[in-house]
Amino acid sequence: MLFLTTRLPISFALGLLLGLSIAVETSAQTPALPVTATDAKVTSDELQARIKELEAKKDFDETVKGRTIELYRQSLRLLESLRSNESAGKSFEQARKTAPAETTELRTKLARLEDKTVTLDKLKVSQKMTLDDLEQRLVKEKADLTALETKLAELEKVLEEEKTRPNAVRTRLTELKQSQEDIDTELKTPAPPGEAAELTKARQLSLELRRQAQRAEIYMLDQELLSQGARNDLFKAKRDVTFQSITHVRQGVQLLEEVVNQRRLVEAEQAQAAAAEAEREAAGKHPAIRA
Repeated sequence: MLFLTTRLPISFALGLLLGLSIAVETSAQTPALPVTATDAKVTSDELQARIKELEAKKDFDETVKGRTIELYRQSLRLLESLRSNESAGKSFEQARKTAPAETTELRTKLARLEDKTVTLDKLKVSQKMTLDDLEQRLVKEKADLTALETKLAELEKVLEEEKTRPNAVRTRLTELKQSQEDIDTELKTPAPPGEAAELTKARQLSLELRRQAQRAEIYMLDQELLSQGARNDLFKAKRDVTFQSITHVRQGVQLLEEVVNQRRLVEAEQAQAAAAEAEREAAGKHPAIRA
């Protein structure tokens, strides 16, 4: 038998679930109250246990058993969706509070970057460094440049996608409002005559969890709309700082390339001179010694 977190039978828990009054809010100005996974009153472990119990039953119609098990598996997926929507909603809500301060901090950092000049001294490159050290440093700077360029492309993509999000979110909120009404209607509809009690309970539980998962999604979408302005400002600040960082790193790469090329030329000339000197010394020695 399936037990709930309060260790009550599933039929009693279903009564608790169906007795919940869930207010659906679809306006970003009046966000829905948060829904948490604990509101579901049933856990993933308990659903898994019920599925295993049903799978082991021999005196149960196979067709009904299959439909019932699939509904419980659907409930498992809905619990995960509820948790995911809850987590995302909290993240958006937190961003609305913290993004403005982060944006201000980044803008201050950007002002400092714009006043910064790139020199070999600031790169901590000295004549004492070997060619191998210089080449390794150049490889690192190029890798940093590639990473920053990738980050900039990602930020530009996010900002472009954000332009269409408000309309998409409002469309989804309208769909969710209609879906909530449909679920309410289904929950009030009597079970088909002759339907197995276990199948009825599984279907109603799935419907109730779908309603709660959608309520959590409504909360998440409301918070997304409410936080969008602050988040976009933060994305733009990150983009601008990244762009300025790319400018500086690119300048550093150019300086390092010049130093590495010069060092390679000097060392090549030194190697040639050393080879010529060795050849001259060898030419002046007795043939037996040269051999």
